Amino acid sequence: MLLLLVGSGNFGRDAIIERFLNGHENWRFVSIDDDEILLELSAGEEDEETGTVSVDAREFFVNTILQCTKQLQEQNLHIVAACDELPDHLISFLRKDLGDNLLLIHLGDIHMVEKGEEDTYDHFIDTKTCSVKDAEEQLSKLITVP
Repeated sequence: MLLLLVGSGNFGRDAIIERFLNGHENWRFVSIDDDEILLELSAGEEDEETGTVSVDAREFFVNTILQCTKQLQEQNLHIVAACDELPDHLISFLRKDLGDNLLLIHLGDIHMVEKGEEDTYDHFIDTKTCSVKDAEEQLSKLITVP
């Protein structure tokens, strides 16, 4: 299973994840890097103006996490991953491949999500109105595996 936590910034999210991992020995953590990476291209492939291309590192991390999730499931292990935001096409990719083995949680106020995209998430945890302990307890109740 992949528990994907989106939003809330690093500080609060990290505290929730640490508490969650302390209570669930079969879970491992992976961070999805939200940065863009600039790659230098060799002659003939480069952008004529800048000589660089921008790559969204999240695609690499999502593909890697997907493969890790599948391999770890064979060992009865699971992944909790986190990022500030994830494009719709990557969420669709994960849902298509993992199905019910993906639990997508938005950390933060539901009003922070764009109108019409609320159904993207399986659950919302408002980190402004609940403690780290309460947030971790909500996560623990949502997962279907130990």
